[in-house]
Amino acid sequence: LRSIQGTPDYLKECFREDIRRQIALAAKELRERKIRRLIFTGCGTSLMIAHQAQRLFYVLAGAEGYVVEAFEQLHYPTMDLGPSDALVAYSHTVGTKAVCDLCKAGRRQGVFTIGMTEVTNSRLHQSCDVCIVGPGGKDEATPKTRSYSTGLMISAMLACAWKGDGAHGAMEKLSLLPQRC
Repeated sequence: LRSIQGTPDYLKECFREDIRRQIALAAKELRERKIRRLIFTGCGTSLMIAHQAQRLFYVLAGAEGYVVEAFEQLHYPTMDLGPSDALVAYSHTVGTKAVCDLCKAGRRQGVFTIGMTEVTNSRLHQSCDVCIVGPGGKDEATPKTRSYSTGLMISAMLACAWKGDGAHGAMEKLSLLPQRC
């Protein structure tokens, strides 16, 4: 219950300067590398965030994106990945092996990899080019309410930062959401 009640505070913390810097770095790399396709991945509830994040990127940034389950893409690839792709990988649990392994494989193919987690210095951190760490810390709760909410907020923030001025004030609108919870 405490995790659910604290959600507005965790969403506010997504706007901390250190997190905004991580988001700005990832957005800058997306622009400079001229990324054309975003591949979102995770396992379990992290995969559910990936599905929602793909939709957020489409709505907020007009980005072409796909969702793949990390284990399946790693062992039974459904698409070829290369330098014009970015892999956005989600993991609540410090770094699910399949997610980390897919990021490492993607990097070997020239894919720009962005990790999304709530835990600093995780295996996901070590597997990605850039890792954005949310404010929630390791989410022990079974439904992952806190890390799911902050993961979506940070994904929306990244989509807006990547789009820049074309997001029509969406970042400012996002900053008001925690007050409405």
